[in-house]
Amino acid sequence: MTNNDSSTKKPLLRFIEAGLKLWVKSQCKSIEKLDLKLEGATLRILRGEIDSVKISAKKINFRNIFIEEIDVVSGPITIALNFSIYNPSILLKDSFIINSKLSLQEIDLNNTINSSEWNWMNNWFAENLLDGNTYNNIFIKNGKLGINYLNTEKNSSAIKYLSLETASRTIKLTDPTSASNVLLPMDPAICIENIELYNDSVFIQLSSVVHP
Repeated sequence: MTNNDSSTKKPLLRFIEAGLKLWVKSQCKSIEKLDLKLEGATLRILRGEIDSVKISAKKINFRNIFIEEIDVVSGPITIALNFSIYNPSILLKDSFIINSKLSLQEIDLNNTINSSEWNWMNNWFAENLLDGNTYNNIFIKNGKLGINYLNTEKNSSAIKYLSLETASRTIKLTDPTSASNVLLPMDPAICIENIELYNDSVFIQLSSVVHP
């Protein structure tokens, strides 16, 4: 953002930043730390035309998807400013694109899958990867995703390791022992561009369309 703001413009810029922060927080169930920066010429921003917004956040619960850290860079955003005395606010006028880099730890993955919104993934794992056996939890080891499950036939715990890569805008999970693979169901507005597993975390790069 150009740094030639007059004293009358600075409060407006702070108002826009605060309004966008409030909108981001409203999309999340919780967020521990949030930094937001506007990019673009000051006069254009004050007209509601923002070249880009950069966001960094930690410890996020986004619709019960638990995220350790995320960095987001948006494409151009158009906003409308509502200066109502009773309810001043920022309104997003059009859809826009974001590019994100995020990390999730093992505990984030398990908390997500065990949440009410994403509990269907337990059955999805069982049906598509575990021959109908009962999913228990997942972990990361040696660059692979491990699934602890109950082998009902043997009545004992078992582990299946899967390799992860991007394919067809989503994540492909492959069982190296059988070479069988399956694609993770994905929102069509999201494109997974890269995924890596390291230590106890998964790192994902994606792009998506955000609708007001």
